[in-house]
Amino acid sequence: MLKTPAWRLLNSSYLQYDRAYRRWHKLEAVDEFLLVKKQRYHGAPQVFRDGTELQSGDTVLALHFNNEYMATLYQNHENASSRRVVWSFGKALIAAMQQLHEDLATKYATDNIKAITGVTWFKTHGDIVGFESEPLPAGWRRDLLHWQFRLLLLALFPQLKAHRNSELMPHQFWLTPSQLSETVKGERSHVAKRFT
Repeated sequence: MLKTPAWRLLNSSYLQYDRAYRRWHKLEAVDEFLLVKKQRYHGAPQVFRDGTELQSGDTVLALHFNNEYMATLYQNHENASSRRVVWSFGKALIAAMQQLHEDLATKYATDNIKAITGVTWFKTHGDIVGFESEPLPAGWRRDLLHWQFRLLLLALFPQLKAHRNSELMPHQFWLTPSQLSETVKGERSHVAKRFT
């Protein structure tokens, strides 16, 4: 593990920023790993593979990963490999999806959530467990997120930085409530378990 004074300062500063971001945006915890924010969708109409239609003004849940949780997993294993970090991420994601499925039926039952969305660091393999994704269009937002992700890797996961920077293409991912249910309880559930 990289433990130089400069890296410790960068790590501490990034985590402080991450905590402030979560408070500022009033993110709600699904579990230790996943946070969400209920918001209105503003964009072009979309139709997902299961037939769900998303229109401007519909309610969506924006997903945010708790980077501090992942950093703790990494720091708790002195010899953590990139494979172990990725495995831990996948395991935590599946557990969080199960909890989110329960929350949609209880906490957000009256909110008519049309879709769940977020931005991921790498080209996603989430299609295996039901996600739909697409690269963010070229522009300032994609460039900003690309550099933000590079900083995140350097600050929290330096063992991934060296051979992952070339893969940093921000992707927008989507998951409808019915696709989430299929992942948790339907035919895809066994695929999700094998994915971890």
